[in-house]
Amino acid sequence: MSTNYVCYIPTDPFFLPGESSQAMAIQLLATTTGSKIRREVWSQVQYVSAMGNHERVICPNCQMELTGEQWQEMMNIDWDDNVSGFRMNKHPAPCCAMPLAVNELIYEWREGFAKFCLSAEYFETWQEIVPRLEELLNTKLIVILQHI
Repeated sequence: MSTNYVCYIPTDPFFLPGESSQAMAIQLLATTTGSKIRREVWSQVQYVSAMGNHERVICPNCQMELTGEQWQEMMNIDWDDNVSGFRMNKHPAPCCAMPLAVNELIYEWREGFAKFCLSAEYFETWQEIVPRLEELLNTKLIVILQHI
């Protein structure tokens, strides 16, 4: 059986909201969805995938679709297992050599990188809650729709 989730992550991969902000956001999500909210906090920047919704990765400069191998190589180059996880350093894109960080690539469906994530089972009004969550967490958010 598959499940769909709505995941909220900060646009800044290194941003971590304060504990009280997290608690207020969790309360808002729980009240709105009526479901259990999952909060994840990582010591390193992690890749937050759309899972089964992941379709392709595109270079924002030349609009070329990266192969899985090209994208994985960019991810491997940026990853630092000992310090920060993904570093968001710019590396030459394999298609056009434009210096890009992995979070600057275009992900279809939307995906991202973060140290913090709130998620809930899919609910119809997920878009309506974004401005209030951004206010509570004091950051702009990326919404990732996961299919597991």
